[in-house]
Amino acid sequence: MLHNLFTKKNIEILTILKEKNLHLRDIATKLKCSPGKVYSAINLFKKFDFIKSKKYKNTKIFTLNRSNPILKKSIS
Repeated sequence: MLHNLFTKKNIEILTILKEKNLHLRDIATKLKCSPGKVYSAINLFKKFDFIKSKKYKNTKIFTLNRSNPILKKSIS
């Protein structure tokens, strides 16, 4: 499972979320990939507590979990 965690697209998703909190479709649009691919990555990130989601009106906004010890070292 860990080998699936740090693919090129997944790293790009984390990089985008480092800069700005976004909706799933916004991430997919920025990366020019399918929302399904982003959704799979989001679910994987949730298992490792890399991201958090919050509800804003009718959408879920994803944000990096900056208190995660693994991410703390890599995003500083």
